[in-house]
Amino acid sequence: MDNSPKRKIRNNGFTLVELVVAIAVLSILSAVSIPNFICFSRKARATAALTSLKQVYKECLAKNIDNVNQNFIPNNYSVNGYSFQSNEDFFCQGDSNGLISIEPEDLNTYPVFNIAVISGEMSYTYKGAPGTDLKECLAMICVDGIYKSQRIGIDEFENKFNDAFTDGLTLDGEYYRRGDSVYVIVKGDTWEKAQANAKKLGGNLATINDEEENSWLQSQLYGDGKASNKLTDQLGLPGEELRGSSVWLGHTNHQNNEKYESVTGEKNTYSNWAPGEESDGFGKGEKYTVMTLFDNYNRDPGQMMTVSNRQYNTDQLVERGGAHIFYGLAEIKTNEIIEVDDDEV
Repeated sequence: MDNSPKRKIRNNGFTLVELVVAIAVLSILSAVSIPNFICFSRKARATAALTSLKQVYKECLAKNIDNVNQNFIPNNYSVNGYSFQSNEDFFCQGDSNGLISIEPEDLNTYPVFNIAVISGEMSYTYKGAPGTDLKECLAMICVDGIYKSQRIGIDEFENKFNDAFTDGLTLDGEYYRRGDSVYVIVKGDTWEKAQANAKKLGGNLATINDEEENSWLQSQLYGDGKASNKLTDQLGLPGEELRGSSVWLGHTNHQNNEKYESVTGEKNTYSNWAPGEESDGFGKGEKYTVMTLFDNYNRDPGQMMTVSNRQYNTDQLVERGGAHIFYGLAEIKTNEIIEVDDDEV
């Protein structure tokens, strides 16, 4: 008979609870680290392409000093998913617009970078939207939408607004507050110019999120003595008030994917389409939208229409009583919230 003490056998494996906890922790770490890694790698690829474009431009400048070697071709015509675009016969002269470009295979993920041969000015096109702020462009690679959204304090906004008003970049000296948003009518005879002025105020062209917001804006902007009348007084032509008293919005179809989306990537959007406008916009390839601030036989104030970027006051447009769009509705997100009772609208 064995009287030696019995040894306890230890199980050094994981319990089910420990295993579940470990998997949960790994999942959380993966959820954080993988998107950051993807973001970093995308920025690195775009930055490498931008650096290559700058280097090639420097080589063109060096070779053009003696006005020779106009048929110069970069040693690496393709750079990590990007390729150079220019004049096929005389690369350093640029394309028909005088630009040398480097273009990605995946236009939905990466921006196109351009450099002007004469001035050396750099620009980009990202998801169909052009710009010149390359730092901002690289930042946008990791956010939804085309333009990054941020929040500012109301004091900072008011300082920006006063400067914009003094510089004549707003319709008037009024702005409108609702919840955490401030709205301003800003100048812009193209969508891009209106967007640029919205960004000077710390925001973007407005995204309408729900029916209540749409109704509130319509009540604030349309009527006697309001923005609609001020726009008509400035821009209206005899007859139908078709264009002059409309304002650009931040819903666009920049990527030609038959969907009008918020330029800031907001998922909850509301579209108060005027009859037939959405399908008409897709059919005509119109990328931009406006909010109507007029009332006629087939359009109500506060409805959304699609338009091309410029409607010049041609003889035909004047004859039908239209007017070019010269202003946009900017929306600035603030750190402070103003409660609004939409039932009073």
